[in-house]
Amino acid sequence: MKRLLFITHRVPYPPDKGDRVRAFHEIAALAGRFRVTLASLSHAPGDRAAAGPLGELCERVLLAPAGGAWGLLRGAAGVLRGRSLTEGYFASRRLRRLLRAEAAREPFGLVFAYCTSTLPHALAVPAPARVIDLVDVDSAKWAGYAERAAWPKSWLFRREAAAVRALERRAAREFDAALLVSPAECAAAGEPERLIPVSNGVDLE
Repeated sequence: MKRLLFITHRVPYPPDKGDRVRAFHEIAALAGRFRVTLASLSHAPGDRAAAGPLGELCERVLLAPAGGAWGLLRGAAGVLRGRSLTEGYFASRRLRRLLRAEAAREPFGLVFAYCTSTLPHALAVPAPARVIDLVDVDSAKWAGYAERAAWPKSWLFRREAAAVRALERRAAREFDAALLVSPAECAAAGEPERLIPVSNGVDLE
């Protein structure tokens, strides 16, 4: 089987909330057709223990710290350089080193990125094909925050909405496939012809 790299911005276990549920079931489905290496950003001391059960689905599980106070500082520095807060907050040199080492040890046949925050990491890994699940249109969320906030937060949120929108457009342009949770989200992204809706299902059993 081909080797697949699945990158998440948070450890997708336990599957007890929206983003974890979707990512976990994607991993479970892909594990039947690929040798999955999961690379996740860790935000809490308990993440390593929480990720343990994922070893039953994944060939390898890689964790690297991100977020926290340092993440906020990196996010602020990113804003000064014209980037989004999101990119800085989820940046991780440790993760980049781990991914480069893994790709050098044995190449990946496919990279699957989960959410816009993992896009820079996914593009840094050599692979013949890349897929990203944007899940929903994060830029619209930030725009909504801007409408409800007072200055200076409204300015910051509007700026983040524009920066994240640029990431979403980059995803549609540079990945072989970009997914969203519904046709409505694809339409909201403004490029429905370049995006693929993959809805969440419910196992009635």
